[in-house]
Amino acid sequence: MAARERAKRYWLLALGKLEEPNRKPCLVLVGGLPGTGKSTLAEGLSQNAGFEVVRSDLVRKEMAGLSAESRAPARFGEGIYTSDSDSKTYAECLRRTEEHLFQGKRVIVDATFREEEKRRLFLQAAHSWGVSALCLHCQADANIVHRRLESRRNDASDADWAIHQKAAERWEPLSEQTRPFTREMDLNGSANSALAAALDALADAGIYEQAI
Repeated sequence: MAARERAKRYWLLALGKLEEPNRKPCLVLVGGLPGTGKSTLAEGLSQNAGFEVVRSDLVRKEMAGLSAESRAPARFGEGIYTSDSDSKTYAECLRRTEEHLFQGKRVIVDATFREEEKRRLFLQAAHSWGVSALCLHCQADANIVHRRLESRRNDASDADWAIHQKAAERWEPLSEQTRPFTREMDLNGSANSALAAALDALADAGIYEQAI
């Protein structure tokens, strides 16, 4: 088993060297507080830059035996949003990420990534697998976030303004280990402008190239 896993890592490393930017296996974390627009950005990147999306909201609901449309509102840290549930959800997201990457795919993980430990976990895993990694930290002004959350319908996320505020209070700053891999994304404008900025960030990282 160890030899097989080692062979997969060498294969991924070789693909990263040989493939053109738009086909390189890589990992992009799209994180930020609820309502900042990260899921819209992740979907745009999926459609325009060939990524598989692993969305924590969907994984969490699936693990709880709920459909994506099922509502499971709860106060911060309660219901299906306890610390234990968080850990299991991120672990499953990491497992699915590894599975996709070892199939030669490009992966986006769409999750809050509020805790520095979880950011490091995924970035270190990418390093061990021999693939490029980037973290896009999505941000938006409070009034815009509030409006987005109020108008949200039929979404897998149960987060509301109160949850956003609690998550903001507990947001952990970037460490020296994760800062070099992180790009701050201003998502106050349109989805198209956010997507263009994100594609520029991917191009700078060598994992995207605009078609001429």
